Amino acid sequence: MRNLIFDKLFLNQDTLTLTCLFIDDEQTAINAVKSYVQALCPEISIVGESTEIKEGIRLINTYKPDILFLDVELKDNKTSFDLLNEVDYKKSKIIFLTGHNDYAIKAFKYCAIDYLLKPIDPDELLTAINKVKSMVSSELFPQQLKELVNSVNLKKKPERIFVKTMDAISAIDVGDIMHIISEGAYSDIYLKSGNKITVTKNIKDFEETLAVCNFFRPHQSYLINMEYFESFKKNDGGYIKMKNGTSIPVSVRKKPEFLEMLKSI
Repeated sequence: MRNLIFDKLFLNQDTLTLTCLFIDDEQTAINAVKSYVQALCPEISIVGESTEIKEGIRLINTYKPDILFLDVELKDNKTSFDLLNEVDYKKSKIIFLTGHNDYAIKAFKYCAIDYLLKPIDPDELLTAINKVKSMVSSELFPQQLKELVNSVNLKKKPERIFVKTMDAISAIDVGDIMHIISEGAYSDIYLKSGNKITVTKNIKDFEETLAVCNFFRPHQSYLINMEYFESFKKNDGGYIKMKNGTSIPVSVRKKPEFLEMLKSI
């Protein structure tokens, strides 16, 4: 564990002033994290706090804080993801706080800076704030996103998934999946054996489950296992060549993200 005093002195060398806001369904949880921020990062200005979603939405829209400290599970069976869908949070850096570790992938989809488990470790909190300061001062978003990908990849990856076909429920080794093609509410799973399994599950569900397993969705109808990626062909608008010879299209919207990912590999 690093030395907190050293980290604090290192952060205070940066004169960057940030604002932050806390949203958690428990006031005691807000008080705990707020006390850490006040003690370790007095240069950060706290502009608001709330235990209610409606008030939280108002505060975010009013102050547009640099940092949002969000508890994942809020009141009335709502989550902070529901809250984020109601506000413009693109200018805010999000640090999720939760007592559960099963929201990591969804947090990643909202481009969170970090994902901290309760009870909050002050070292980890300080590291997350340091990431925010580095990003705001230098706008190194691709690097920060890569770090988040790496941190999520360190979490436990599913080795097998269970899928439902028309007449059975089957277990599939994740490593055997080459790619998945969307067929509306159904999906065709193509295995390295050459077999195809049609399941009653849409491709978005697979994308969320397999994101930590080095799968990428280059097109709204395709999800690929990067372990079987062979090359990216630039002709015909650009497409992916898999190791079994299959050609996978890359959408115009996804192409920049895919090329950026290839640079980081």
